[in-house]
Amino acid sequence: MLMLAALAGPVRAAASAVPAACLHDSPPQRLALIELYTSEGCSSCPPADHWLGTQAARLPASQALALHVDYWDSLGWRDRFASPVFTARQRTLAGAVGSHTVYTPEVFVGAREQRRWHDAGEVAARVAEINAQAPGASLRLGWQALSAGQAQVALNVTPAARSGPLQAYAALVEDGLVSSVKAGENQGATLRHERVVRLWLGPFTVPAEGLAWSGSVPLPTGADPRKLAWVAFAQQPGAEVAQAVLAPRCELPR
Repeated sequence: MLMLAALAGPVRAAASAVPAACLHDSPPQRLALIELYTSEGCSSCPPADHWLGTQAARLPASQALALHVDYWDSLGWRDRFASPVFTARQRTLAGAVGSHTVYTPEVFVGAREQRRWHDAGEVAARVAEINAQAPGASLRLGWQALSAGQAQVALNVTPAARSGPLQAYAALVEDGLVSSVKAGENQGATLRHERVVRLWLGPFTVPAEGLAWSGSVPLPTGADPRKLAWVAFAQQPGAEVAQAVLAPRCELPR
């Protein structure tokens, strides 16, 4: 079952730092954040899930997230990865581009809707457009799995000059997930998922002098640490994503 850790939820500020070897800095170019809004209850979503795992997640200079929404849950199948937090973000992104409608599968690249996500050329062109822009922030992200199903996470955000107000988010993603759907539009199907958001932290308000946050976060029950990574990004409210960074699982020498 999906566990969400918001700032007011089960996240504890911690004094212990993530080891320097586990920290990752965002690159000099701006990375493109690809967000797929999907649901296991949606019959048109499996092709988009496959696209995210086999194509979008492999695009250079980008990071991909699969966010499962909850508005399909009352229609026959309850998606174990779904959250109203993701539905709210989808509505916020849609509203920022003047739309009052959300649907699945829906794709945003750099917080801009990408209706022709299945067109590899259009997606690559949008990613390249974002990569050509100067980053609106520098991010440093790291994490380390602890005992008793906990992870220590550290996030630093330094706004670029004249970047404007920023909010930061961090998402725990898991690959290699499989669901056998017993009801609803995908009844009888075995669905395979990549880059599924299992935990969502934020928004963090980023002061002009920058943000430095470290905390202990409970990992989802049953999550495989070998298949986990964290993605963080900074964004102007209602605007394009300023920068993103990936922190894969950290393996320290024994």
